[in-house]
Amino acid sequence: MALENMKEMCTEVPKGGKGKKKSKPANKDRSISKLFLCRDSVVTNKWGPPPH
Repeated sequence: MALENMKEMCTEVPKGGKGKKKSKPANKDRSISKLFLCRDSVVTNKWGPPPH
C-alpha cells in the first residue's frame, strides 16, 4: 500500500539543563510525499517538498 501527501506532526520536549530556564514543548510537522507500507512495517519513505 502507498500513502501520498501525508503530514507528520509531533511535539518535541526539550531536555532541561542544570540551572537553566525551562523550555516549552515545540510542535513540529513535516510533509511526506510518499510512504510505502508492507504488512505491519514501513518499507521505505521518500521525502519531498510539501504538497501545494
